[in-house]
Amino acid sequence: MSETDQDLVDLIAAGERAAFESVYRSHKDQLLTSTVFMLRGQYVAAEDVLHDVFLRFVEQSSTLRLKGSLRNYLLACCLNRARDYLRREQRHQVCHQVSMNSCLSLESIPIDPAAELVMSEQQEQLSELIKRLPDDQREVITLHLHGELTFQEVAQVCDISVNTAKSRYRYGIAKLHEWGSTSYIESGE
Repeated sequence: MSETDQDLVDLIAAGERAAFESVYRSHKDQLLTSTVFMLRGQYVAAEDVLHDVFLRFVEQSSTLRLKGSLRNYLLACCLNRARDYLRREQRHQVCHQVSMNSCLSLESIPIDPAAELVMSEQQEQLSELIKRLPDDQREVITLHLHGELTFQEVAQVCDISVNTAKSRYRYGIAKLHEWGSTSYIESGE
């Protein structure tokens, strides 16, 4: 944990709007993308989860003492809220699927339209395949690839062992390869 993270939390607890804005700007895109994947592409629901996480974060900032990085704490909060949402959704059998295209962003590298179309189609196919993975594998893959967490950090966020995190990642990647996404999935650990 860096002292800066706890200092930011303390400033937020003291009502410093600039500190909150800094945290929000620094983490919102990565948190939203990861949450969208955790929620199987439900962008609107992911926005709601992220909004709720930040509201609770501000409300609890006066008593929050970080044990790790602020980013990992916020990712863990998003993961837990996403799990709650999926459980509620399963009980109520409500589906509000939204295309992943609106949340996935490519680097702003100028490319020709044909290459852009192929990349867009590949991202869409990958998103659809990731949605089909079991929740535990999808969460680990999302946190590792999109959240850019190490396996040790994934294990902490998911409250599992590092070996379990690696196994879930490996099994999930193997399924994605089996289902035909070998050309654009990172398979390394």
